[in-house]
Amino acid sequence: MTRHSRADRHLKAIAQEIKSQGPTDGSPAQWALAGVLHGILTAQRVYRGASAEQAMEQLAADVQQAADAAGTEPAAAEEQAAPVDWQAIVHQREGELKREGEKRARAEQERDAVYRERHWLLGWLAAEHTAVIVPALDISEPGWQLLYLYAGDTQMSWHIGPADATLFAHVTRVATDDPRARWDGHTTAEKYAAIQRLTTTAASATPTKVQGRCPACTRPTLSLAPGGTLRCTSPHCHQPHAAATLLGSLTAYRLARIASAHSKSAEEGGTTSGDCTECGHPHPCPTWVWATSDRDPLSTWDPADDAPAPDECPASMLAAREGPVSRCIVEGPHEQHVDAVGRRWRG
Repeated sequence: MTRHSRADRHLKAIAQEIKSQGPTDGSPAQWALAGVLHGILTAQRVYRGASAEQAMEQLAADVQQAADAAGTEPAAAEEQAAPVDWQAIVHQREGELKREGEKRARAEQERDAVYRERHWLLGWLAAEHTAVIVPALDISEPGWQLLYLYAGDTQMSWHIGPADATLFAHVTRVATDDPRARWDGHTTAEKYAAIQRLTTTAASATPTKVQGRCPACTRPTLSLAPGGTLRCTSPHCHQPHAAATLLGSLTAYRLARIASAHSKSAEEGGTTSGDCTECGHPHPCPTWVWATSDRDPLSTWDPADDAPAPDECPASMLAAREGPVSRCIVEGPHEQHVDAVGRRWRG
């Protein structure tokens, strides 16, 4: 017996066994076995000398005959699946994606509106307090900025998106190495805890009246809050923090110039001796540390600085409107005061 005839006989036996033992109830198992059976019969035809084209044509005919037979039986017809409307499925999915996109767009608009309101308030606070703004180097997207706002000696900062940049056009823009734009390490939780503390203090404290006039409205209504904020208390003042802003700007400018002068030496080729270019001390030198440390501009004020020297006439330190008659013009020790028109008095 040749190998081909032996294979043909075994294939025929397997096909007969499957046909006799397989289910006939139209179940999925019957259709699976029918597929196996058709595969075996196709292989058997090839072994008997049929070409591949002939075997496939016969297989197609057998499948069509089985399908026609199944279609004539009521039970099989009921189990046939309905045709799939792929166009309807695609249309439904497109609608779902569109609704999801609209929902996401509405959520983004609501989020942006909340940020816009926050930035309106921050812009107002930046006009009322000392504040600077710098490019946000920690965000790769162009146009982002970082706002530094100071309330007394408390630093707070916020990122400002490009869409709201116009709300901060009035804020002083500085370089990223400016001392006023040096982050002090505060966290978000610490920032809002400081706001709550400042709010509580401002609501319960009585401001201290300060001599002098507001540079914005020229009224003698300057006051110093317990938190250290200098402001004008006049309800008619359009810029109540003008005095604090002027004082802070002048102080920060002078400190920045001092720090810049006491920078580390830089030789040609990028080398450095490590010493201060101004005083020769190892960098950072004491002056640079002093100029770059946060401090209250009034913290170094000594009342003794305003006192006259022991041999100086006290009346010469008074303004004309504050003296008993006018200002004394006599230098050195004397028993009587004399003003510019020759009037004399004691005291």
